[in-house]
Amino acid sequence: MKTSTLNPETFQTISPQSLAGYLAAQNWQRVRTQPGRFTIWQHSGKGGTVLVPEAQDLVDYALRVSEVVAFLEEKERRPRAVIIRDIQRAYADVVRIRIEPEGVTKEEIRLDAGVALIENARNLVLAAACTAVDRRPFYPPRKPEPAVKYLQQVFLGQTEPGSYVLPIISPIFVTASLDGLPPSEPFERRVTRTLIESAGSAIRVAIKSEREGTIDALLDVIRNGDVSTNLCDALVGLTEGTAAARIGITIRWAPGGGLKNPATPNHLTVPQKVAPALKDASQRIKDQLAFDDFHVEGYITDLHGDLQLQEATPKPSGGTIAVAAQVEGQVKKINVRLGYDDYEKAARAHTSGVPISLTGNLRKYGRLYILQDPKNIVFDFPEDDQAANRSAT
Repeated sequence: MKTSTLNPETFQTISPQSLAGYLAAQNWQRVRTQPGRFTIWQHSGKGGTVLVPEAQDLVDYALRVSEVVAFLEEKERRPRAVIIRDIQRAYADVVRIRIEPEGVTKEEIRLDAGVALIENARNLVLAAACTAVDRRPFYPPRKPEPAVKYLQQVFLGQTEPGSYVLPIISPIFVTASLDGLPPSEPFERRVTRTLIESAGSAIRVAIKSEREGTIDALLDVIRNGDVSTNLCDALVGLTEGTAAARIGITIRWAPGGGLKNPATPNHLTVPQKVAPALKDASQRIKDQLAFDDFHVEGYITDLHGDLQLQEATPKPSGGTIAVAAQVEGQVKKINVRLGYDDYEKAARAHTSGVPISLTGNLRKYGRLYILQDPKNIVFDFPEDDQAANRSAT
């Protein structure tokens, strides 16, 4: 067995619990224990036995751990640095996104492709988190709060050898079971499981759509919420933005925490040929969507006041404003009909460059966006002009 040339301090920092959790997750079996000293593990498929020291204060702890890692490197045919990172991440699911270009494998990519890779990897994880909260065909810019909070605790790992591999680290927070049963699936695991399941479903149906020349089946899986347009857009961005022939997505489930690995496959390939079907289906769904309680934040770009007067007063009856705001990930003009009082404030906000926020039912008619039944209208006037910020609604 070859030993490692890495710094001994690297192996000293690997905890016995993390190493044992990793071995257990890889189907190693503990066959003997010497309390306080070591445990012996065997793997029938890999054909070997390793000794794991149980206490980090043992004199030869780093040496014994390095021997285990060297053995795993030989059997798994993966770089030891990657194996060590997996062991250290015993309490995290690791999503790896691999760019596979045509021709010669490279470990460098163009700068703009790298930007597209990170941006769309983030969008992919966020789309999965949204679906884990509430299955919908589309998620507007204002995402569910649990999904946003989850994204704040996800990390980007160092790139790894082998084409160009971007690891995304999703820590798992497991609540111990008091009845001795396996712990229930935490939200973090639900997100990573949803990611691989939804992406796998999108790819399978998109390949079928490309073969049959119709996207009807793809539209159906989006409408029922199994796949979101956000996830489709992220997959398209990964392939087109990086110009990759294929994108590989794998998940290494967290070996620590006592969670059972999901039954779903932990890897998939996104071929470039599915991008047109995903893009077409996503756009068709978004063209038909209606969003209730849609929150709008932006600046007023146009004013169209009414010429007629109200019957009871000589005041104009109001008017229509256009607000530049995010819709479907892009800035769009949204038309909003306002009564006189709110329209008068909107005119002053437009002149002063003051933003507006409001909520309503968003409808799309061709290329036209209309926010119906506006409410909770707020103009961000300076503090000394807060009286003007009181909406009639």
